[in-house]
Amino acid sequence: MYKILICDDDAVFVKELEELIKECNKNKRELEFTRYYSGEDLLNNLTMDSDVLFLDIQLGGTDGNDIAVQLKKRRYQGILVQYSGVYMPTPETIKISPYRYLLKQAGRDSLYKDIC
Repeated sequence: MYKILICDDDAVFVKELEELIKECNKNKRELEFTRYYSGEDLLNNLTMDSDVLFLDIQLGGTDGNDIAVQLKKRRYQGILVQYSGVYMPTPETIKISPYRYLLKQAGRDSLYKDIC
């Protein structure tokens, strides 16, 4: 089973992202999704044994880059995928070293390819 965390304050995008991930699951492995709609919710309830975290950069309250720094301090071992519809990667993002950086506006086909 793969444990997948998604942290985004946009519930519509969370649902779209889940659907894309499910479509990529060609081997039909069991997927368990946990959704967080704020950075604070994620930090207060983080499942440390997850396999991957999809983390929006622009969140109300604590932003995704700050959250990523805190995750590193907590020694989070899962794969970190950061994304945004507004922000482009910055030198700060590079220091955080996400596995991948996705752009929400890239379009469904591009997101599908990158997620798979």
